[in-house]
Parts: sequence; structure tokens; C-alpha cells
Amino acid sequence: MLLPDAPPDLADGARVWVHGPAIEAAEGPYPLFQWRRIERDSALAKVAPWNGEEALALSQAVITEVDLVYIYKAAHDSGLTDRDGMALNLLQPAWHFAGTTNTGDRIEIIIQAVADQLILTEPAQLGERPRAADSVTVESVHVSRGRLAFSGKSTLPDGTCLQNQLFADGIPVPWWPTDTCATVQNGTWQMAVRLGEGGTPDELDATVEYTLRAWQRDNPAIAAEIFPFDLAGPAE
Repeated sequence: MLLPDAPPDLADGARVWVHGPAIEAAEGPYPLFQWRRIERDSALAKVAPWNGEEALALSQAVITEVDLVYIYKAAHDSGLTDRDGMALNLLQPAWHFAGTTNTGDRIEIIIQAVADQLILTEPAQLGERPRAADSVTVESVHVSRGRLAFSGKSTLPDGTCLQNQLFADGIPVPWWPTDTCATVQNGTWQMAVRLGEGGTPDELDATVEYTLRAWQRDNPAIAAEIFPFDLAGPAE
């Protein structure tokens, strides 16, 4: 990936954690990562394989770090190709948990961060290209007391189910009803969530940048461009 305006003091080959809200297409073979924070990763101590006694000695761990990361496999190692036989890079979001065990060792756990249906791993799936007529767009957002609503357009047939996910500073918000359908009707769709009910917050955070992603259920290849918005007023 390309990191615009990366810090000049990063050494070649340095291992870093990169945090940001979006990955965008760019000219050339590499996508553009709109990053917000870069952290140098400390070298991890080599740990010998556990034997049975060591495994029993580990009874608990305290997790002190949680990050949304991206697991990257280069085209030559991903095992994925498109319908023309061209090798494809694989970029998959994941939760990275780190902490310390009761034995004093550092522990790291990586868990898939999105639903299975959003991960295309079969070459046949990856080779399916949507028809030019198949599209989804997010057109507007309306935030009012107790209500958050989005609307958009789609060329998909009436009755098509669109799923969507709200992100806060690049992290999926846990209270968003991802499995709820926004149904296409006469070329448009709408989605509304009541705030302050069923585990939703009373209001959105004005210090956070929000983004919405919308896609056709069971076919995430047909998706709208990421729609960003925030509650901050225009700069004076």
C-alpha cells in the first residue's frame, strides 16, 4: 500500500502498526491508505514451543491493547486469482489483541474482524465482476435528535437487500444493525436507526469521523463508495 506523507524518519524495512479510516484506489498497482497514526512495533521475543507443563501453567491473560489491523498477503503468496488468471493481493481486516499472561509472557491474538460473507476467498468469487448497471450509492445522511438516517440510490432490482455498517474513526461501531436490510424500491433505498434505544448511544460523538459502507447482501463486490461525515461545523 502507499502511505501519503509518511514520516521521513521511518527506516526501510521497519515494522509498524498503521491506523487509518480508509483504503482508496490509486493509480498504479498499490492502493492508497489514508492513515492517521503510525506506531513503531517493538521487536517480539522469540518464544520456544510450549510443552504440556507450560501450557497448564498459563491460566489467564490480561489484554491491554486492542487494534483494528489489516492482514496482508502479496499476490505471489495469496493463492488467489481473478477470472483472467492474474494473481491477486489479499487484504483482510482483523482485530489484534495483545497483553500479558500470568506467567509474564506477552500474548498476541488476531481474530477476523468482519462477517464471513464479506471475505471473498474463492477464485470464482473474486473473478465475478459486476455488470456496469449494478451499482449502489450513498447520497445523504440526516442526524437529528434520537435518529440517524441514510439514503441513497441503486440500479439493483426492487426488493434487493442492502446491508451497511457504520464506522467511527475506521472502527465498526458494535451497536449498528448490520444484518438489517435496506430494501431497494424504485431505484432508492433508506436506512434509519433510532438513537438511545436498544443499546444505541443517545447521540453521536462530535469528535469522531464517521463513515458508512453499504453493499448488496451476499455480493459485497457490489458496494457503494465509503461515505464519510462528521458532526463538526465548517472550519472558521
